[in-house]
Amino acid sequence: MTVTLTEEAILNGIRAGHVFIDIQGTPDRTLEFSANAGGTTASMGDSLASPIGQQIHFTVRMLGLENAHPEIIRDGDLAVLVGASPISTTEETRSFDYVSDGKRHWLRVNIRSADGTLLVLGNPIYLNF
Repeated sequence: MTVTLTEEAILNGIRAGHVFIDIQGTPDRTLEFSANAGGTTASMGDSLASPIGQQIHFTVRMLGLENAHPEIIRDGDLAVLVGASPISTTEETRSFDYVSDGKRHWLRVNIRSADGTLLVLGNPIYLNF
């Protein structure tokens, strides 16, 4: 997929919340976090309606983060939803399924180094907001 990084496109992405923060400001790291439920896809910053019992498929794509590990944060607490083993390649994708309880929640991704230092902080995906 080709992405055009015009000033307008960048500002629209920021306004939509489709952003992550690289704590160290390195240019070679990327985090993509998305959710799919009932044929609807949401990215970081988006809201996804999910009635009780609906399965939501989340995908985390990480680039330039070898030897670090992902954490899923749900409503401010660490949630063990995706493997915490170290990222072993330059580009790695992990996924997990989550069954909606029909209530409001938010999920986001942290990426931490082997020593626990926060490297990347993703914006949340909001459920039922």
